[in-house]
Amino acid sequence: LYAPAEGEADRFRENVSLVVEVLPSGRYDADSYVGEAIKMLQGKVTDNRSVVWSGREGRKLVYTQCPALDIVTTNELYVWVINGKAYLLAFSREAGEEGQQAEVGRRIMETFEWR
Repeated sequence: LYAPAEGEADRFRENVSLVVEVLPSGRYDADSYVGEAIKMLQGKVTDNRSVVWSGREGRKLVYTQCPALDIVTTNELYVWVINGKAYLLAFSREAGEEGQQAEVGRRIMETFEWR
């Protein structure tokens, strides 16, 4: 889900994404998955901790990176590993002062539930 551009000068559209990845059998839990992800990140981790969301234990990872066009992004990633699948819920925004779209992105993420 991409936010609308805030004008012609807006170089990065905030976004929320959900990815499901099938994992090799028995190799990962949320901690080990996040550990491997951190090794591949080309950015700075500012938060890495356990979380419980709708009764499911997982990890929260916050990091900054510069993926393209010299734009530094702040990324909030939640990871759960359940029955051999990694569920990745992420919110990405341009780093710096949080605006209205950062608030909207977080509100969208809070609507996700486990059933």
